[in-house]
Amino acid sequence: MDKFCNSTFWDLSLLESPEADLPLCFEQTVLVWIPLGFLWLLAPWQLYSVYRSRTKRSSITKFYLAKQVFVVFLLILAAIDLSLALTEDTGQATVPPVRYTNPILYLCTWLLVLAVQHSRQWCVRKNSWFLSLFWILSVLCGVFQFQTLIRALLKDSKSNMAYSYLFFVSYGFQIVLLILTAFSGPSDSTQTPSVTASFLSSITFSWYDRTVLKGYKHPLTLEDVWDIDEGFKTRSVTSKFEAAMTKDLQKARQAFQRRLQKSQRKPEATLHGLNKKQSQSQDVLVLEALTLSNLARKQYTIGETVNLMSVDSQKLMDATNYMQLVWSSVIQITLSIFFLWRELGPSILAGVGVMVLLIPVNGVLATKIRNIQVQNMKNKDKRLKIMNEILSGIKILKYFAWEPSFQEQVQGIRKKELKNLLRFGQLQSLLIFILQITPILVSVVTFSVYVLVDSANVLNAEKAFTSITLFNILRFPLSMLPMVTSSILQASVSVDRLERYLGGDDLDTSAIRRVSNFDKAVKFSEASFTWDPDLEATIQDVNLDIKPGQLVAVVGTVGSGKSSLVSAMLGEMENVHGHITIQGSTAYVPQQSWIQNGTIKDNILFGSEYNEKKYQQVLKACALLPDLEILPGGDMAEIGEKGINLSGGQKQRVSLARAAYQDADIYILDDPLSAVDAHVGKHIFNKVVGPNGLLAGKTRIFVTHGIHFLPQVDEIVVLGKGTILEKGSYRDLLDKKGVFARNWKTFMKHSGPEGEATVNNDSEAEDDDDGLIPTMEEIPEDAASLAMRRENSLRRTLSRSSRSSSRRGKSLKNSLKIKNVNVLKEKEKEVEGQKLIKKEFVETGKVKFSIYLKYLQAVGWWSILFIILFYGLNNVAFIGSNLWLSAWTSDSDNLNGTNNSSSHRDMRIGVFGALGLAQGICLLISTLWSIYACRNASKALHGQLLTNILRAPMRFFDTTPTGRIVNRFSGVACNSAGAGWKLGRLLFRLAAGYL
Repeated sequence: MDKFCNSTFWDLSLLESPEADLPLCFEQTVLVWIPLGFLWLLAPWQLYSVYRSRTKRSSITKFYLAKQVFVVFLLILAAIDLSLALTEDTGQATVPPVRYTNPILYLCTWLLVLAVQHSRQWCVRKNSWFLSLFWILSVLCGVFQFQTLIRALLKDSKSNMAYSYLFFVSYGFQIVLLILTAFSGPSDSTQTPSVTASFLSSITFSWYDRTVLKGYKHPLTLEDVWDIDEGFKTRSVTSKFEAAMTKDLQKARQAFQRRLQKSQRKPEATLHGLNKKQSQSQDVLVLEALTLSNLARKQYTIGETVNLMSVDSQKLMDATNYMQLVWSSVIQITLSIFFLWRELGPSILAGVGVMVLLIPVNGVLATKIRNIQVQNMKNKDKRLKIMNEILSGIKILKYFAWEPSFQEQVQGIRKKELKNLLRFGQLQSLLIFILQITPILVSVVTFSVYVLVDSANVLNAEKAFTSITLFNILRFPLSMLPMVTSSILQASVSVDRLERYLGGDDLDTSAIRRVSNFDKAVKFSEASFTWDPDLEATIQDVNLDIKPGQLVAVVGTVGSGKSSLVSAMLGEMENVHGHITIQGSTAYVPQQSWIQNGTIKDNILFGSEYNEKKYQQVLKACALLPDLEILPGGDMAEIGEKGINLSGGQKQRVSLARAAYQDADIYILDDPLSAVDAHVGKHIFNKVVGPNGLLAGKTRIFVTHGIHFLPQVDEIVVLGKGTILEKGSYRDLLDKKGVFARNWKTFMKHSGPEGEATVNNDSEAEDDDDGLIPTMEEIPEDAASLAMRRENSLRRTLSRSSRSSSRRGKSLKNSLKIKNVNVLKEKEKEVEGQKLIKKEFVETGKVKFSIYLKYLQAVGWWSILFIILFYGLNNVAFIGSNLWLSAWTSDSDNLNGTNNSSSHRDMRIGVFGALGLAQGICLLISTLWSIYACRNASKALHGQLLTNILRAPMRFFDTTPTGRIVNRFSGVACNSAGAGWKLGRLLFRLAAGYL
C-alpha cells in the first residue's frame, strides 16, 4: 500500500503526536473505498428491487433535476481530477496509482448514482435509504482528508493546490446532496407523508412536524390528518395476524394429534374445537363476533363481548408500551451491578443476594394479582351485561318504575368489583413498596458489608457518590418493574380471554355451495341442519328444487321450521348432512327488521350507487312516499338507534325497500308482511313480491302466514316439524286434500266471505294502492313529538279519494326528485327534528381545571392532603439519606480518633438504613391511601353516573347510541387501582417539585 500511494499507509506515531492525524494514504484508500464499496455492494440488489416493485413513472420535478445536476457536477470534477493526474508533473518517477485510481472509481460511482436516482422515478419513495447512508458515509469518511488537506495548505500554501481545491468543491457538493436526501420530494396531498418521506425524515419523524405545528395552532380534526399507510390499515394487519394464527393453529392441531396418539384416544370428538376456519376480514374481533357458531356464541354474553373489544384489546395495546422495558431493565440492572462491583468489590454480592431473595416474594404477589384480575374481568362482564339489558329495555323499565331494583343489581356487582380492585390495589402497593425499597436495602446492605468486612475499607466521597449514582440508576428499572409487571399481568389475562374467543368455532358454511353455472337457483339435497350439534336436527332430509325466476311460498304452522329453513340457506346453522346449492347473489329480509342508525335514504341505498329512477320506484312500491311526507326532512330524516322513531310497519317496509333496491338474483323474504296492515300487505305483495311486482323475474322465497297470497305464487312448500310435508302449486295442493287443504278450509271458516274475496286474484283498482300507507299502524311512543301531526295527516289520508291520493303521491315524488338534486348541489338546510342522534361533544385543547377539581373533590381534600404529606416525608427522607451519606463520607478525612470507632460507624449505618426504611414506609402509606381514596371516588362517580343515566328522560336514550353509554360504564370511573397509582405519581411529583 505504501507504493500505491508513494507514502506511508499507517503510522501509529501520528496518532500519539500533539496534532493527532491519520496518514494521507490511509485516508485516500480505506476511507474512500468504504462508502464506494457499500454503494457497489447494495446497488444491484436495490436496482433489482426497484425493477420488481416498480410503479407508474413519476413526472420529472425540480427536486429530481437538482439532485441529478449536482451528481453531474461531481462527475465533471472526477473527470478533471483524472485528467490532472494523467498530465501533471509531480517531479517523481511515476504518478502514484492512487491519483488516477480514485478518479476512475468516482467516475463509475457517479454514473451508478445517476442510474439509481433515475430508477427511483418508478418508486413511491423517491429517496433511497441506501443512497442516504452512502452520502452519510462519504461525508463522514471525507472529513478526515478534508482537515488533513487544510493543515497541509496552512503549512505550505502551494502544496498540491489543484487537487485540494477539487476535493473541497467535490466535498461541498456531497454535503449538498446529503442535505437534499434529507428532504422528501413533492407528493399527493391526500397521501400520508410517511410513504414518500426520505430515510432521514423517517428515522427522525420530521415528516410529522407540519402536523405538530398545525396542532399547536388549532385543535386537530380528521380533516387535518392523512389516511394511514396501506401497510398499517386493518385489512393488511389482520391478514398478517390471520396468517400467523393459522400457522399456530396448525402447530397446535399437530401437537394435539400427537398427544392423542400417545393416549390412544379418538381425535374426532375433541379435535373439533381446533378445526377453526380462517377467513379474510377487516377486524379480527368484529368478524369473529359475526362468524361465531351458535354453540360458541352461547358462551359469551354481550357484556363480555363489549369488554373483549374495548377493555381487553386496550390492555394488550398498553402492554406494548412497556415491552421494551422488559429487556432494557435487565441491561440497566446488569450494568449497574457490574460498575458497583468495580467500586465496592465483592461487597455488592450482599446487595445482589437481597435482590434475589425478593424475587420469590414478587412472584407470589404477581400470581395473586393475576388471579384477582381474572375474577375482576368476570365481574366487569356481568356488570356490562346488566347495563346492556337495562339500556335495551329502558322503556319497560321506566314504565314499571323498576329503576331502583336494577340499580341495586348493578351496584351489587360493582361492590364486588370494587372489593377485588381494592385487593388488587393493596397487593400492587405492597409490590411497589418492595421494589421501591429494594435499591435502598441493596445500598444499605452493600455499604454495611463494605465497611464491616475490612477495617481498611473506608467509605470516601468518591466511592459513596459514585455508588449512590449507580444505585439511583438501579432505582429506575426497579421502580418501573411494578408498572411493567402489572401491565403484563393484565395483558396476559386479556390474551387468554382473547385466545379463547378467537379460538371458538366459526360457522361452517361448507355445506352451502355457491356455483355460477347451474339449472336451479336453489337446490336442497338431503339437507339436514341443526342449531345445536347435541340436539336433534331442526331441518331434516329436505329435498327441494327452486328454478330461477320462481316465486316459492313457504308455509306452515308456528314452529314448523320456516325461519330455520331460511337460516340454513344463509349458513347460520350447523350442517348434519347433505348440502344446499345456490346460484347467484342473495338478498335477505328478516322477520324482525334490522335498521341502521342513519337516514332513511342511507338505509335503503346501503352503500349502493344512487339511481334516482330506481329509488323512486322502490319508495312507491314499498308505500313509503306518504311516510316521507310526514317525517321531518323526508328521506333525509335520521332514524334512531334500532329504528326507535319508526313504527314496526315502517321499519319492515324500509328493510324491504333496502332489499328491493339491491340487484340480487335470489330474494329470501322471511314473512316481511307480518308487521303491516292487511291492505298495506296486499299493496306490497302486488307491487314488490308478486308476479307483477318490482322483483318479477327474480327468484323469490317467500315465507308467509297469509293464505290469501298463495294463489299468485308459482309453488307452495308446506313444512311441518322441519320436513317438507307437501309441495306443489296452489290448485294441486287443494286437489290433494292434504295438510294444506285442511288448513285452507280452517282459514275459510274463520275468515268468511271477506276471506273468499281476498283469495281471488282480481286486479280491481290496484293502481289505487299507489298512495296506500299503514294508516292504522300503532304510533310509537318515542315519536310523540310527531303524534298529533301524524294523526291529522292520517285522517286526511283516509278521507281522500284514490285519485287525490295518487296526485299526492306524484307531487311528493316530484318534490323528492327536486330535493335530491339540491342535495347534490349544496348542503340542504336541516329541518327541525330531522337530525335525531346528537354528535358526541369532545373537548379540545388541554383538560380543564374544573375536571381535575371534580375528580379531586370525589377523592376528598383531606385524603389529598395526607397523600401529599406522606409523599413529602418520603422526599424528605430521601434528601436526608443523601445528606447523611455526605456526612458519612467526610469521616474518611479523619482516620484517627473517635470518628473511626465502631460505635460511630454503626450509628452511621443505622441512621442511613432508618432513613431508607422511612422512605419505603412513607411511600407505602401514601400509595395505600391513594388506592382507598380513589376506590371511594370511583364508587361515588360510578354511582352518580348510574343514577343520572337511570333518571334521564326517554328523549336522551332516543338521541344517544347505546354503545356510547356502555362505553362510559366500561372505561370511565371504573379502574380505581389504576387511577390510584396515577394520582399517586401526580401528587408525588407535586411534593417533590415543592421540596
